[in-house]
Amino acid sequence: MGLEEVSLISVIPWTFGFVAIAIGGIIADKITDSRDWKDPLTPKRLVLGICLLISGGAVIVAANTTNFILIIAMITVSVFALYFTGGIYWGVVNDIVDSSNVGSIGGAMHAVGNCAGILGPAITGFIVQATDSFIPAFILAGTIGILGALGALINVKRLNISDKEIILNKK
Repeated sequence: MGLEEVSLISVIPWTFGFVAIAIGGIIADKITDSRDWKDPLTPKRLVLGICLLISGGAVIVAANTTNFILIIAMITVSVFALYFTGGIYWGVVNDIVDSSNVGSIGGAMHAVGNCAGILGPAITGFIVQATDSFIPAFILAGTIGILGALGALINVKRLNISDKEIILNKK
């Protein structure tokens, strides 16, 4: 394919990402409201974990195929699943952080997260230069997504009853 065709096709994943970020929070709220969860973090943790697993897995599949349609499909799935989680991070922060610190913690969370935007291209460049291939860089990115999923599933903890009462009383 020529550069023009590739540039047009590369719009597909980001269009799906746009849709995902627009509907992710709404659907996560509907999941939360769909049943009486013992802990308001459980549905958020599950959505984060599942979406990050899907995103990381799709990147690894894309790295291990030469079928262009499958690559675009997997990158689209990955971007959709990753962007679907966008609003959920703020929901988690709102559930576990005192309201007077939400801005500070949210800002710090996004600053650390955006370090990937700074380090990712540099690390990718070093990997490509060392291996003469993008495959290891994609596998690393997918693995980081899967580790993030496991981190969300394990570390987004249930609130104890006193914390839950504090949160409910503030609303």
